[in-house]
Amino acid sequence: MKSITSLLTCVLVTLYSPLVHGQTEFEKIKEKAEQGDAKAQNNLGKMYYLGRGTQQDKEKAIEWYTKSAEQGFVEAQHKLGRIYFLNPEHFKEAFEWFSKAANQGHPEAQYLVGLMLKNGYGVQKDRIKALEWTRKAAEGGYE
Repeated sequence: MKSITSLLTCVLVTLYSPLVHGQTEFEKIKEKAEQGDAKAQNNLGKMYYLGRGTQQDKEKAIEWYTKSAEQGFVEAQHKLGRIYFLNPEHFKEAFEWFSKAANQGHPEAQYLVGLMLKNGYGVQKDRIKALEWTRKAAEGGYE
């Protein structure tokens, strides 16, 4: 019985120690994000998007991804492209963000720019540019 009590105490301390001993990971990242750290802004966007360490909130996720992406953080640019690509009404925004990430050498974004150009998603069809972008993606390791 004593060992079960000790085990439960250890589990509870482990689960609640971030709350007792200082800031949670979410609070630490949020603080850095509010100070303008692009990587932290991207991570905060991800936490809101997935509901990790906080309530899921897609609008706040987009807000933080955008702050990061506007500073040139390639992963945030790519993620915004993927979010906007889910809705055909936002293909233009998806293309803009994918293009920014693609121009920084992000292989999947390069492929998706090519795909969007090939099919005319949010942009005028251009098979020559589509081929150029898909070739760059392949050269960058995208399969």
